[in-house]
Amino acid sequence: MQKGSRKESASMIEKKINSLGGYGLFASQIFLPGTLLFTEKDWYADIALGGWEVHSIEEVNRFPESEKEMFLKYSFDLSFGKTMGTFSENHVHNLTNFLNHSCGPNTQFDGQDNIIAKGTIYPGDELTIDYGSFVVNFDQSFQCFCGTSHCRSRIKKEDWKVLSLNPENKFPKFLSEAILLSNQIPV
Repeated sequence: MQKGSRKESASMIEKKINSLGGYGLFASQIFLPGTLLFTEKDWYADIALGGWEVHSIEEVNRFPESEKEMFLKYSFDLSFGKTMGTFSENHVHNLTNFLNHSCGPNTQFDGQDNIIAKGTIYPGDELTIDYGSFVVNFDQSFQCFCGTSHCRSRIKKEDWKVLSLNPENKFPKFLSEAILLSNQIPV
């Protein structure tokens, strides 16, 4: 797979059960660092099919607990204060929804809204991303079992601040822009 090429990457990624008993995405070929795995279009594909909604933090916090939990399960933050999610797994189709978290991920955003290989990914490797690199509105309810030496155990909405201190980490466009602006503000 050529660096920056996505032509065949979707067919080279399989959704299957992972070691924790949930769905995950697995490479069926080598992906070199920088290989484009998912575009912004992929990330937002389910939205066009319907059943996805944008809500503010305040609105989500007013949902009954079971609805809030379902909405946040596949949600992703669009900006500080706004998140998009669904109330039904029937609206979850795109592979990007099954990209699991790791505190030592092998994929990351590219500073825009595309997801690329962070390092070399081998056939059979589960594709993972650090949820702390794009979660800014809600702490995650699950406990992390990634097993890396720097596992944070819980994913918090403030994790991006620490992750942004490492220039090798990349973020979605809205967060990249916020980090750039915050670095320009004199302290």
